[in-house]
Amino acid sequence: MTPPCGARRQSCSSPAGAGGPVPARRSSATRPSPRRGWRSWAGDGPEPGGSGGAVSDSWDPVRYSRFKSERAAPFFDLLGLVRAVPNGSVADLGCGTGELTVAAHEHLGARRTLGVDSSAAMLDGAADQTTAGVTFANGDIAMFASAEPLDVVISNAALHWVEDHPAVLGRWTAALGQAGQLAVQVPANADHPAHVLARELAEEEPFRSALGGDPPLDPVLRVMRPEEYATILDGLGFAEQHVRLQVYGHRLASTSEVVEWVRGTSLTRFASRLPDELFGEYVDRYSSRLVDGSWPRRASEPRRAGRAAAVGGCAMLDPVTVVDEVSDLLQHLIRNACVNDGAPESGQEVRSTDLLASYLEGTGLDLERYEALPGRGNLVARIEGSDPTAPSLLLMGHADVVPVNAARWRRDPFGGELVDGEIWGRGAIDMLNETSGMAVAFKTLAAEGWRPRGTLIYLAVADEEALGTFGAEWMLREHPDAVRADYVLTESGGFEMPLPSRSGPKFPMMVGEKGTHWVKLRVRGTAGHGSMPFRSDNAVVKAADVVRRIAQFEPGTDISDTWRRFVTRADLPDDIARLLLDPGSLRSFVRDSDDIGVARMAHAATHTTFAPTIAHGGTKTNVIPDTVELTLDIRTLPGQTAQDIDQMLQQAIGDLADQVDVEAQSTDEATSSPVDTPMWDSMQRVTAGLRPGSTNVPFTTVGATDARFFRRAGSVAYGAGLFSDRISFADFASMFHGDDERIDQESLRLGVEFFEAVARDFLA
Repeated sequence: MTPPCGARRQSCSSPAGAGGPVPARRSSATRPSPRRGWRSWAGDGPEPGGSGGAVSDSWDPVRYSRFKSERAAPFFDLLGLVRAVPNGSVADLGCGTGELTVAAHEHLGARRTLGVDSSAAMLDGAADQTTAGVTFANGDIAMFASAEPLDVVISNAALHWVEDHPAVLGRWTAALGQAGQLAVQVPANADHPAHVLARELAEEEPFRSALGGDPPLDPVLRVMRPEEYATILDGLGFAEQHVRLQVYGHRLASTSEVVEWVRGTSLTRFASRLPDELFGEYVDRYSSRLVDGSWPRRASEPRRAGRAAAVGGCAMLDPVTVVDEVSDLLQHLIRNACVNDGAPESGQEVRSTDLLASYLEGTGLDLERYEALPGRGNLVARIEGSDPTAPSLLLMGHADVVPVNAARWRRDPFGGELVDGEIWGRGAIDMLNETSGMAVAFKTLAAEGWRPRGTLIYLAVADEEALGTFGAEWMLREHPDAVRADYVLTESGGFEMPLPSRSGPKFPMMVGEKGTHWVKLRVRGTAGHGSMPFRSDNAVVKAADVVRRIAQFEPGTDISDTWRRFVTRADLPDDIARLLLDPGSLRSFVRDSDDIGVARMAHAATHTTFAPTIAHGGTKTNVIPDTVELTLDIRTLPGQTAQDIDQMLQQAIGDLADQVDVEAQSTDEATSSPVDTPMWDSMQRVTAGLRPGSTNVPFTTVGATDARFFRRAGSVAYGAGLFSDRISFADFASMFHGDDERIDQESLRLGVEFFEAVARDFLA
């Protein structure tokens, strides 16, 4: 379904004398100071949800926030047009519940930011925002004035609630200093069927009489043409201006969700003026009209639903939800069963890259397919940016999955079954959920004609579950121009850790990964007859002792900079932070903790780990074996070399070392990316918008991903994403390469919204 929020006009202008661009930076934390120099408001002007007069505050922050990410997308696009104002002053007019006010404050590097709104209910929600330098006030945005010159006045989806836009824009401009910036976003969709129906109903009885015969048709939801705004801004003395019209398409699940959307915004002007019982009747009639066919629909086809086309300034979309679309795509990827057992001919990811190409076709994208070997498919799609000098972003997912032991699963591991809101199957967690979610986000952007400043690339690769030989590594070596990007987002981030943080939920995003060192051990013995085992030189018995020694070996605890930064940013109670930063205390914690998932992750993040994973030995039941081969999966810490690991192995095996041959299979040293980057800031803004009150924390993934190849090629690469709280951290960790792998549909929705919002925020 199409919500009533399609096209929006944006303007961002600077008066004569404005300086050049200043890099955005996060402001330092200081104690909020009293509001001095801000003009206060009587608070008796027209509320944002009505056209003046005696009306009640009908805004509901909970209902409004239900579609928070969709409502925030235009704001972040607008914010991308504004130059940073380090140590500056900002006003956010029509601030609502304040999350976006805080985002603007941090993005612009402001010293102080004032959020203004006339809804007490929305401002009550803003009370939870405690960022230093940010304050809120109740007031009439149409009459806003400031005793001190401001650096930025920003207003998101508020101007259309007030009359006389030339006069209002003049007042807002008067509040700016000589080098100030005015940034305004306003919906331009008054002719959308949802709004037309709302106005038509207001003209019917009994609603018209209850509204005093004067339904508020103008100026609410009425805006001028872009060229008219440009003329106003020019007359106000702005030396630089950007006036844009952009279509935002959002998919909703049902008519009831469309009603919820408009009740959160445009219908508030009727809720504030009608008695509760009569407004309930109004909503019932509105809903029935949508069901009866006044709502425009198009026939949909699975997996291709959701294409946008500009119609009357709005995005008309198939009646299919994001959840339906990404779920269907994920189920198909699971059923393709691209199992990678390490053999060159395994995987056959071409089944899934062909599927993804078919899904993305028809949106005007540049699609290229590559095969390192027959069947080892890789797919690249691009949305070219308008500015070749702007940073580029690559979204990367892999199409292969690891083998399964089907007998240990409660459901078909390649059935892709949907059960109680969860999709089951190998790859549901690792990482087909994000491979499909990235594709849906990418297609959504392409279908609406979105044109970023920097180039956006989608890459689906083969062979991640082995060594990347026929996937990411091969693409960077053989086709670097097709995939090289300044920033790369891939798997392993965005699950909530059960931490006792003092400042809200924490979501680890992977800034680095441990190295891999795979070795084969050949334990030597002496062959003999199985009937005479006493004092025999049995390689199996000896290998069992080798495995036991390796399992009991305890390398030193490493408190790395990344681990220290993770603990610090997690904002843990002091006693817990001290425990996690002391090697001795940390060893005790991982040994004794009742939360096995956290203990395993904390141990792996701070230690070199040795895992015996494969054992082969013996030739016949009645023959004492003379050789046993053991395969070890060793994960190394930053700075460790193959020589360091060989020395640890010798130490672990002890006096049996002269009877064990060590053969290195593959080695990849640990990699990492910096945290203080614009992409990290962008991910934080998006996470806070989708999961209010939450914070991203840097972490090192204990497994290996294809991000390592891009880091070595010069990219900043993060393991990112966002998952719901339906999946516990322990479940999340155990389902990687484990049994009964599954993902909930709320996580699928969050994943699509996360990657779409990051692309909009970062590349705008």
